[in-house]
Amino acid sequence: MDNQLNIKHKIEAAHENSVFTTRFSENGTKLLSGSRDAHLKVWNLNENFENISKQPAHLFTINNIALHPNLPLFATASRDKTIKIWDLNTYKLLKVIDVIKFGGHINSVNKLWWSSYNNWLISVSDDRTVIVWDFIN
Repeated sequence: MDNQLNIKHKIEAAHENSVFTTRFSENGTKLLSGSRDAHLKVWNLNENFENISKQPAHLFTINNIALHPNLPLFATASRDKTIKIWDLNTYKLLKVIDVIKFGGHINSVNKLWWSSYNNWLISVSDDRTVIVWDFIN
């Protein structure tokens, strides 16, 4: 196999601290990134890869970003023990899930997955738990 890997574009100083997660939008035109600086950034995947949205999203590190498989939504998981649901078109915050308040994780939320078969959001944590959330609306 003689495949080559070439750098398409390098985003220098993408965040003010370590970058922990990235995710392509479903249509492949945007890149979302989350960092230890607790900011969520959205990059336009054109020739310049310009930053089109930057916002403080959490109190601590953004550990993961997960796209909903059927709806224009995405979720972020954080060390601040919250999961946040966002509109993929406007990048506006729609819902904050305080996982401790809902009887969920007691430590950092590390990863998220949306089920493609129903409206379940799965989260995992430093507290060694896996939680399946029924995301109704």
